[in-house]
Amino acid sequence: MWIDTQTIDLWEIYVPVCQTLSTTRFTDKHHRQWDNEVIRLTGGLTLLKSIKGKSISVFNGQTCEEEMIPVRIAADIHIMVQISIFTAKHYSQESVFYYKVSDRAMIYTPRTMDENGPVV
Repeated sequence: MWIDTQTIDLWEIYVPVCQTLSTTRFTDKHHRQWDNEVIRLTGGLTLLKSIKGKSISVFNGQTCEEEMIPVRIAADIHIMVQISIFTAKHYSQESVFYYKVSDRAMIYTPRTMDENGPVV
């Protein structure tokens, strides 16, 4: 039986495609800067196809329609809080939506594990 030594959660966070209240798209360079910071904090990420969403501003009550990029990240809650703060600053967002997809995310690495678990 295999017992993992480190359990992390799988999260999804929404990253905006366009600047707030604008149709001006963020540049690929701007997105890559965000990607690189998340990779530095977590070791990786998974970008999904963009989606459209609607929300009501907590500041002015207006409905906002946005194109968003869902991004999956394996991390603990402390790292996700750091990522959400960085995301809000990097994209000048008034709020950032993220949620836990799974209570357990594991990474199989052939050089350090076999079918029975970690190689020690």
